Amino acid sequence: MLGLKKPSKLDGAYEPAHIGPRVEIEGESITILWRGGVTLSTTFKTKEWNGGLILILADDKLKYSYEAQPYAEVKEISFKSGELRVTQHFPISGDNTEVMKKTRRTRFGDVTMVTEEILPQIQGLWTSAFATLRFEGDKLMLDKYGGRKIVGLRVNYEDPGRVYIQDIDPSRETLGLFHKVYLENGSLYGVIQVDDAEPIRIEFQRG
Repeated sequence: MLGLKKPSKLDGAYEPAHIGPRVEIEGESITILWRGGVTLSTTFKTKEWNGGLILILADDKLKYSYEAQPYAEVKEISFKSGELRVTQHFPISGDNTEVMKKTRRTRFGDVTMVTEEILPQIQGLWTSAFATLRFEGDKLMLDKYGGRKIVGLRVNYEDPGRVYIQDIDPSRETLGLFHKVYLENGSLYGVIQVDDAEPIRIEFQRG
C-alpha cells in the first residue's frame, strides 16, 4: 500500500496557457482562484502515482465568495513532468481538465509587489474637492465601506514611477468610488469611470 508523503517540489503558482483558474501551492496548503477570487483554500497530502503525484485535498468544493453553495468540485489534481492537471466536475457540463504550468505572474498579473515600500509614503489623510482618502497601516479607510486592506503594485510594462494601490482581493476591481488609485511622483490620484464617459482623474493633496 502506498503511503502518504509530504509535498516538496510543488510550491508555486500555476496557470493554464489560456484564461482559466489559477492554483497556488505553499507547503501543504493549496488555493484555487477564478478571475482573482478565491474559490477554494484547503490543505492536502500527496501520494505517488504513475511516476507523478496525486494531491488529496481536505476539501474539494469550489465556491464563489458571495454564494453559500458550491458551483463545482475538484475531482482530481495530479502533478507530473512539471505540469499540474486539475479536473473539475460541474453539475451541468460534467468534467473539465486544465493543464497548468508554473508561472511568475502574481494574482494581480504581470506586476511587482511593492506594498512595504509605498505604505510609509501614503499614511494619513489625503483631500480633494471631491473626496478624501485616509490610510491607516495597510488599510484604506472608506466612510461608507469600512477599512479595505490594500497592496501596492507596479505594473511591469508601464511607467515604473507609478504605483497602483489596490484591494488585497484582486477580484474587487474598485476601491470605494474609484476604479484606480495610484501614487505617482509623490502625488496621489483616484480615477472614476462612469459607463462609457471619459475617466475622471482626481488629484489628492496631503490633509
